[in-house]
Amino acid sequence: MLTIVFAETALEFFKGKALDANDDWKELARYDNKDKRGRPDIAHDLLKLSLDSELNKRGLLRVFVHTFDDRVITVSPKLRLPRAYGRFLGLVEDLNKKNKIAFQSDVLLKIEARDLKTLLHPLQGKKIVLEAKGGHKTLKEFSEMMAGDIVLIIGGFPHGDFLDKSNALDGLQRVALGSEELTAPAVLAKALTCAELANGF
Repeated sequence: MLTIVFAETALEFFKGKALDANDDWKELARYDNKDKRGRPDIAHDLLKLSLDSELNKRGLLRVFVHTFDDRVITVSPKLRLPRAYGRFLGLVEDLNKKNKIAFQSDVLLKIEARDLKTLLHPLQGKKIVLEAKGGHKTLKEFSEMMAGDIVLIIGGFPHGDFLDKSNALDGLQRVALGSEELTAPAVLAKALTCAELANGF
């Protein structure tokens, strides 16, 4: 089983609305670490890639979104994610109001207050942080590391380093999947391919 945690994702809410740097730049100008915030489009891209993957369709993937303001969204593999960005914003804003989104007996999304350390601690499997400053691995080398239960931590922000306010990432192996700094969706695409190779797809 592969578990992916999108950490410090640039998704948070202001007055019930998803904070978006395109519209809320005046508000963001007053915030600390403003360059790492107000990008819910990144969460949208990451979730589309994850939920569309063959790993997910075969029941071999779990996904969590840890937000910049220390909340955790648990994502059901059954979620049919809106393809349009505007509809995605409506979905997460509804989630923020209701704390969960359900269809019949299935909870598709749930949000709760939890820091990254509290999220990672009970997750079973080898934990690996994917970041540009990690030790470089080719895709072949990385796919060989992906056997068994793995927890991958990928930053859900535009650029820069993890803040790691709860010291959740201390001591974890750090791996780079490229010789250049890549966007989070590009890193995720490589990681999913390696996981599929490791599972014999």
